[in-house]
Amino acid sequence: MLFSFVILHYNSLQETIKCVNSIKETQKGTDFNIVIVDNNSPDGSGKELAQLWEHEPQIKFIHNELNLGFARGNNVGFRYAKYELKSDFIILQNADTEVLQDDFQNLIVEEYKRSGFSVLGPFVKTPHPPYTTNPGRNSIPNVSYFKKRLRMYRLHYYLTFVHLDGLFSRYHLRQISNSLKKDEIHETVYNVKLHGCFMVFSPIYISKFDGLNDKTFMFNEEDLLFLRLKRNNLISVYLPSVEIFHEEDASTNNVYKAENKKNRFIYKCKIQSTKVMIKELEELNK
Repeated sequence: MLFSFVILHYNSLQETIKCVNSIKETQKGTDFNIVIVDNNSPDGSGKELAQLWEHEPQIKFIHNELNLGFARGNNVGFRYAKYELKSDFIILQNADTEVLQDDFQNLIVEEYKRSGFSVLGPFVKTPHPPYTTNPGRNSIPNVSYFKKRLRMYRLHYYLTFVHLDGLFSRYHLRQISNSLKKDEIHETVYNVKLHGCFMVFSPIYISKFDGLNDKTFMFNEEDLLFLRLKRNNLISVYLPSVEIFHEEDASTNNVYKAENKKNRFIYKCKIQSTKVMIKELEELNK
């Protein structure tokens, strides 16, 4: 089984280096490729990475002429891994994640034989509470939920211009409570939303799709993926025996040092992606 690790890089040189090294160190003796997709990093770090590993055939490098955003940027690497490398499993992972286990591939193949999943999410270790971001909810909120969030994002976007968005963010941006029991994070759970920082796509999914829904620039990719799986009666699985580390928000933080400017960019992207989510749900309900 050929595994391909697709890493979307944007202005995060040290994080990407750590990410690649974690794969190389843990996956020795296995059949794998690493596909680095530089999303047109303005700091020139993409060129540095290409030079760093230019003599290692397992590491492939793709440079996008434009910043395509999260979904479309990842899809460039996904399609390369699918059509050029003929990969059996494709992992889309953030540059600020690290693979921790030598038996990573075996655990995934065993679960695939057991459940026939389309997408798998690991136990995601984070440096801050709640210390894990998987599993997510086991159902998709309705249109009214996302319309409410759209109004909130618009309010917060305008509040950034007067530096007041932080006063309301804790209340307004609370995520919907997880419908899973807390003790289930230590158990395998099926048909749940998975965090987008690290997702494993199986031969079943790869045979049907060329990556993620590409209508968004950033945010709501996980909800749109979960909706796609439900539409097509495909299985997602949270497998806590597979563990990765996630530093969180490295690329966005590297671009936007000023908190206010960063928040404005985030809210703008959330407004656009939430509109996409509403449209997808409305079409589904017709």
